[in-house]
Amino acid sequence: MFNFLKKKPTTWIDQPVIDYLMGISPAYAIYYTVRMGGQNLQLQFRNNEGKFLADIHENRVQSICVTYQHLYNPRSLGVYGRLSVADMPRIKEYVEDS
Repeated sequence: MFNFLKKKPTTWIDQPVIDYLMGISPAYAIYYTVRMGGQNLQLQFRNNEGKFLADIHENRVQSICVTYQHLYNPRSLGVYGRLSVADMPRIKEYVEDS
C-alpha cells in the first residue's frame, strides 16, 4: 500500500561497477573480502565460467581483489561503505595495475 515507505536494501556495489568488473577478461579472478567472526574471508565475485556470484547486499565487505589466473596478489582495493560510479577512476586504475 505505501510502497514509498519501504526502504530499499542497500548494496555495497553499484550496477555500473559490477558491469565493469564482469567485463574484465576471464583470465583474471575477482574476489571480495568479507569480515566474519573476526576473520577475513575471501569469496569469489564470479566463477570460472564468468557467472556472477557476489552477494551485493552483504554489509561487511572490506575490499576487492583482482588477480591474474588466481595467482596471489597482495594488493586489494578497499571498499569504504560502497563502490559507486564516483569510484570508477580509482577502480579502473587498480584493475589496470593488477
